[in-house]
Amino acid sequence: CLADLFNPLAAKKKKQPIKPTKFVHMLKKENDAFDNVLQHDAPEFLNFLLNHIGDTLRDEIVRNQKVSQAQSDLHQHNSPCDYQETWVHELFEVHFI
Repeated sequence: CLADLFNPLAAKKKKQPIKPTKFVHMLKKENDAFDNVLQHDAPEFLNFLLNHIGDTLRDEIVRNQKVSQAQSDLHQHNSPCDYQETWVHELFEVHFI
């Protein structure tokens, strides 16, 4: 839905407002925190988006590791790590000093 929202913006020569109705509906459906009348700001949305992307990538890495391990003929008992760092974590993770 986010890509569908940005595609018309990138394709148009004249910048006209685009209603994000479909995107907002999907966002509310995906996350209860946005399914209310409270107004949320851009940092809250960015945090949600980055967490969602990071979680999705991590789940895909773990899934691929499980498939690879199941297909291997080695009888090792190593299991995929529960936590996998992705490029999202590397770029946006906050480190406190």
